[in-house]
Amino acid sequence: MKITNILSFLLILCGIFINCQISLNVKEVDYDKFEFYVPQHRTVADQEIKNKGHILEITLSNNSDKEITLPLDTLSYAIPYTDKIDQYYNKPENIISNPDVFNALGIHPIIYQNNQFKEQELADYPFYEEEQWVEKAKIEEIRLEKINNWKKSRKIENQLFANYNWYILNNMITIQPHQEIKYKIHFNPFSKMLHSLGYQEFYYRLKPKATYEVTFKIILNKNLYQFLTEEDKRKYPNLFTGVISSKTMTFQ
Repeated sequence: MKITNILSFLLILCGIFINCQISLNVKEVDYDKFEFYVPQHRTVADQEIKNKGHILEITLSNNSDKEITLPLDTLSYAIPYTDKIDQYYNKPENIISNPDVFNALGIHPIIYQNNQFKEQELADYPFYEEEQWVEKAKIEEIRLEKINNWKKSRKIENQLFANYNWYILNNMITIQPHQEIKYKIHFNPFSKMLHSLGYQEFYYRLKPKATYEVTFKIILNKNLYQFLTEEDKRKYPNLFTGVISSKTMTFQ
């Protein structure tokens, strides 16, 4: 019993320390002023008419006296498949093969509506003209070429390892002591789209015109770093491991 209490106390201290090290703040900014963050695609435009999205400013602050390095995708956000953080990257079925396509290293908006967690759902391909399908194929070809070149240059044998190693290292950021980084994204839980690759996601059974609560999280547990080499880890000695959470926000 005493051991359990000690472990619980240490976990609480660890959480406090992480929050003191680095903090995450999310705020909504003027939609009309920053509308250019909305993806330029017919499907997105149609959804914005039905359920208007939001432009969010993300601020990540290093509150410590040493630099902190972490991988962060600032292009978009990642729709979570579960609210159980310890399950991320812990089993093969919890590791997607193309993390860059789904912005797996982006912030995770954890949504509850009527006290129910809302998980991800993958939609059918959006509408494309014939020439857009050709453009999409070229973009995918360039993407695969970059990953394969990375795999060869680093002498990586496993494709999944190569996918993540390339994605993680190309999204590494370092925040100096008592400094911060800011970036903006378009957030619409009724339709998230990386239109250049043709995928569309949304939050399953999220009711429109009703309020919902969102807590934004950056999820970087130790299991993610299995895709780094020992050389990579030596290069980034101040690599952040943990979960960074924002305050809960209410949207409609």
